[in-house]
Amino acid sequence: MTSLLLSLSLSAAAGQRQIAVLDVEARPGVSASVASSLTDALVIEARRAFGSGAVIGTDDVRQLLHFTEEKRKLGCLEVECLAELGGALGVPKLLVATLGRLGEQYLLSVRLVDARRAQVIAQGAATALDDEELLAAARRSVAQVAGALIDAAKPRAVPEVATAAPPAKAAPAPHSHALAYVLGGLAAGALVAGIVGTLQVTSFWSLRGQSASPGASIPISQGESAQASAQWGAPLSVAGYCAAAALAGSAVLTW
Repeated sequence: MTSLLLSLSLSAAAGQRQIAVLDVEARPGVSASVASSLTDALVIEARRAFGSGAVIGTDDVRQLLHFTEEKRKLGCLEVECLAELGGALGVPKLLVATLGRLGEQYLLSVRLVDARRAQVIAQGAATALDDEELLAAARRSVAQVAGALIDAAKPRAVPEVATAAPPAKAAPAPHSHALAYVLGGLAAGALVAGIVGTLQVTSFWSLRGQSASPGASIPISQGESAQASAQWGAPLSVAGYCAAAALAGSAVLTW
């Protein structure tokens, strides 16, 4: 019951705030006073980078954590421990930092931890030659963290997949009317053949009509020749006219 009341009170106090800044951990060679002053500088820079309403300072954190068990968590640096602390504070992110010595210089390391996913989502680091440069180091490291968040939030461009261009269609070959001319010529020849056959048949019947007239006398050889011409002229005329019609139609279709 006590844990539930603590969780509710912390969430209400945190409100819409997104980031809690924890005390800077002083590594060997770094005084507690320097680490405390640097913590205040990180709070200022974090509020400048993320907005004053989005950041909880270390003093606010201490006021929220009333119980000894929760106070001990202020000294943890493991991601899992920080995730539990973020859940207790009701904020999704924690800004944690360590300050150590690297030769004659200070080395400041800053991490932004996602308390819900229990993982580091951004980090930054900066060096300082002396105490006076620590403020600039805090500004640079927080700027690196903010920049990493901005880059992570940008939509990633989807690489374009190169597509092969469709094959070019071959240009149609120029249309030729040669076949139509040939068919037309054949149709004309067939028509002439049909006319010749018709004339032969007509000549035979004309000659026969003359022979039937009273007093007419037609040589036998002429009559036999006309009859022979009519015998081949009749089928020739039919075949010629039919062929002429078919060839003429094909010529029109192929034009």
